[in-house]
Amino acid sequence: EMLNEKGESSGPITTKVDVRDDKAPIASLILPKTEKITALFDSKINLAYSIKDDFGVKKVLLRFEVIRPANPDQPPPAAESGQIPLEIPSGRPLAFRWDLSGMIPPLTIGSFVRYWIEAEDNNTFTGPGIGRSQKKTITVVSEEAKRMELLDQLGRKAGEIERLYKSQQKINDKTDTTIRAK
Repeated sequence: EMLNEKGESSGPITTKVDVRDDKAPIASLILPKTEKITALFDSKINLAYSIKDDFGVKKVLLRFEVIRPANPDQPPPAAESGQIPLEIPSGRPLAFRWDLSGMIPPLTIGSFVRYWIEAEDNNTFTGPGIGRSQKKTITVVSEEAKRMELLDQLGRKAGEIERLYKSQQKINDKTDTTIRAK
C-alpha cells in the first residue's frame, strides 16, 4: 500500500509482473571456420568467438582436452584437461591468439586437442546457466605433413583460378563475337 504526501492511502496497487526464464548463454566459435585443422606443436591458432546471453555473462573460458598418442606397449593415456580465461565480449566477436607452444607438457606429433568456448551467465537464482560452443579439433602434425597439406591446398586453389580464367576467357570471346556481329 502506498501513501501520498498527506499520509493518505490510495488503496491497493496492482501491477503486472512478467517472469522470464533465464536461458543459458549461446557460445560460438567463429574461427577457425572448419571443425578440424592441423597445426605444428608450436603454432599460434587464431580463434574468434562470440557470446550472447539474455541477462549478462559472468565468465568465458577456452576449454580443451589433449589426447596424446599412445605407446604401442602401453594403454592409451587419459585425456588431459585445461582452461584459459577469455575476455567477455560486449556484443561483438572477439579474437584470441592461442599459442600452442605454451602447453605443458609440450604437444607432440600425433596429439589431438579438442577445444570449445564455455560461457557462464550471472544467474544466481536458478543457475548459473552454462553455454558451450561446438567442439573443434586440432591435430598436431610434422612440418613435412603440414608442408604437403599446404602444397595440396595451393594446387587446388591454382586449379580453381585456372577454371575461372578459362570461364572468363569464354565469356570474353562470346562478347567479342557478339559485338563484331553487330
